[in-house]
Amino acid sequence: MKKIILAIAVVGMFGCGGREVNRQFCYCNEKDKASEWISQNIKPSNNMSDEEMEDVIRQLNRTAMNLFCHEKKAIWNSYSNTLKYELDSCETLARY
Repeated sequence: MKKIILAIAVVGMFGCGGREVNRQFCYCNEKDKASEWISQNIKPSNNMSDEEMEDVIRQLNRTAMNLFCHEKKAIWNSYSNTLKYELDSCETLARY
């Protein structure tokens, strides 16, 4: 009986592998395009107000990742806070 309770507790704590989520991934050529796009749009995005440029750059980065990078399904394990996905040699997870 104790073994059954222990098995149920382990499955409950660690789940059955996680849930499927969509995430942005970038290949090297996509990162290059996104980087170039950000560089071209930094100056026009500056409205010369008191707004912090860090916020503008963060939003430009988000927009560039959505424009140029591709979306794939991956398995997200919320217990270990990890993403299960095999990356190619020139592929990275787009983080904003």
